[in-house]
Amino acid sequence: MAVSLTNFLDSGCIVASSLALTAWAAAFNFGSAWTAILGAIGANAFGAAVGALIGGFLIAALGSLICWLQPQSLPVVLTGQVVRSIGMIPATFMGNVLLADALDDVERITGHRCDGFTSSLYNVLLTLSTGLAMFILNTGLSAFRYISPAGLAEIPVQGVAVKSFITFCVVGLPTIVYPLIAFVFHFQKNNPKTGSGQ
Repeated sequence: MAVSLTNFLDSGCIVASSLALTAWAAAFNFGSAWTAILGAIGANAFGAAVGALIGGFLIAALGSLICWLQPQSLPVVLTGQVVRSIGMIPATFMGNVLLADALDDVERITGHRCDGFTSSLYNVLLTLSTGLAMFILNTGLSAFRYISPAGLAEIPVQGVAVKSFITFCVVGLPTIVYPLIAFVFHFQKNNPKTGSGQ
């Protein structure tokens, strides 16, 4: 099962999206302009990894937008979360693929491995960004008068400002940030020696 999942993530989603484009366009009556747009953001348009990242972040943004449109509706939020999760599959795995390719190129050019430095830098950045995110979240909750539960007997009803702030943090911000990340990856250049995005 693990091998099948790995094969799907590595090649299946990329190949399937490319092969299904014609059938998808026919099923939804897309004209040639829409088909060209879908092909442009498809996984093979910019190299497999970069294209998968771009498409994945755009699909994840769509899922976040679905959640943001009706955050009080459980079926809508669950639908949006499924779409968002599907979009994040390539983003999660292809980011690691690009990093591994970059580390291999550094080793090939310099003769030195830099995995340890990269891992250390990753951990420092993760710690700093998590701390910053928690600071922003806690500051916002305090500013909008979040009411913490006093016990298990009664759960307080939060104000509209608190609900709006939490909704923006959870689904609004990703709706804005994911397309920006996809835009940045659009300018990713392919390595002429390996053909992969670097």
